[in-house]
Amino acid sequence: MTTDAPRRLAPLSAMALAVGLLPGAAGADRLVTGVSYSTVYGATAQVDLGFTDILSSGVDLRLGYRGGSEGHGTSLALTRDWEFGDTGLGRDTVLTFGIEGYSRDWDFQSYRRETYTAALSLDAGLTERARYSVGIFAQHDDLEESDDDVSPLILKDLGDSHASGIDLGLTWSNRQKGASLALGTEARIDLRRAGFGSGRDFSQVSVNAETFLPMGRGTILNLGFDGGLVSSNDGDYVTLLDRATMGGGMLRGFTFDGIGPRDMDTDDALGGTRYLAASAELFVPTPRDNLWLGAFYDIGTLWHLPGLDGADIDDDLYWRQSVGLSMTFETRIGRVNTSLAKPIAEREGDDIQYVSVSLSTTF
Repeated sequence: MTTDAPRRLAPLSAMALAVGLLPGAAGADRLVTGVSYSTVYGATAQVDLGFTDILSSGVDLRLGYRGGSEGHGTSLALTRDWEFGDTGLGRDTVLTFGIEGYSRDWDFQSYRRETYTAALSLDAGLTERARYSVGIFAQHDDLEESDDDVSPLILKDLGDSHASGIDLGLTWSNRQKGASLALGTEARIDLRRAGFGSGRDFSQVSVNAETFLPMGRGTILNLGFDGGLVSSNDGDYVTLLDRATMGGGMLRGFTFDGIGPRDMDTDDALGGTRYLAASAELFVPTPRDNLWLGAFYDIGTLWHLPGLDGADIDDDLYWRQSVGLSMTFETRIGRVNTSLAKPIAEREGDDIQYVSVSLSTTF
């Protein structure tokens, strides 16, 4: 699901990727650079720069840029943590304030988007394995037309808007921290309720879980599940800004925004308000400790787009499926996943992508 609720890092969806690490460059704690080519993004270059504890203030800064022949995207995030240890609110209590902004203008989308968010959250442990979070947020969005042939179903959401509300989260995990293929299980549920003031009024729920099981001789079976829904609190209609999208890393074999309700006249993806996805992947070790080979099966669906009476769209539930091979490479900056996927169940209008590369890293 791609909304503004907490989510996993979206994949690069690239045909080729080169990553470099230059610790300490220009005073930065971490610098990640890369180049890629994709049928979605075209040829792109990427830079992610992170600074920790700027001027001993406790503030962390992350800057990101990705640009190329088919558009560009920029991001900026400032965060400040206050650690209180064990308190009456829970174990290892942490208060976090963050400000984030990003801008996206890509040719495969018929609109430009700018989003700015401020959030304050409290995170604490309930038990050794369970943690909860509660927070408030305020968000401003600007959606502008960038294509003459934009869908009229998108035009109605153009302009400035804002949302504010509360976030709640609950996580349970018995996996080792910092190890991406560590054995064990992790599950999370996130709730967002927006509608304070005069802004957009909606609710989001997302659930994800995955488990890593030993299968003998170093082989690991990874089972994963994602599901969620978005609903309007003042009617049926959910704006484009708050809907879910699917594809890319959640459903390999399909591009980001590659499935779900679509305006068939303009080929614009419209997103949906319900989604389900599951995956099974078998990892086999190699002589190199940081390199794994795998085989996977993915299944997912994105559907339900109410409040568009008279629109010629098909928002029924259809399952998409894919199978393929993968390679996982552990680096000092995170995990690089490469996959070769073959869709075995698709719909007319879906955007297919056979090869993808993703880099998951934490600053």
